[in-house]
This record gives sequence, C-alpha cells and structure tokens, in this order.
Amino acid sequence: MKRKRFKRQSDFIKYAVKRTLARQSDKRKEQVSLLHTAGDFLQNCAAKLRLPE
Repeated sequence: MKRKRFKRQSDFIKYAVKRTLARQSDKRKEQVSLLHTAGDFLQNCAAKLRLPE
C-alpha cells in the first residue's frame, strides 16, 4: 500500500480528521438504516399478530 506524502504535519492532521469523520458518518448511516429496517420488520410482525376484531 502506497503511503500518501504530506509536506507539513498539519496537512496530514487535516486529512486524518476528514477521513475519520467520513468513516464515522458512514457507520452512522448504516446504523440508522438498520434501525429503520428493524422497525419496519417489527411493525409488520405486529400487524400480522393482531387478531381481527
């Protein structure tokens, strides 16, 4: 794997911060979509379990 070269350390720090923030937001999006699908699944189950009145 080729390492990215930076002229100054501050450039590297900016790059690292951007990268970690991007990773965190991706993970959050994944978690949110998982929560939505789980919620939909539970609602469907509840609807199926309800007895006709």
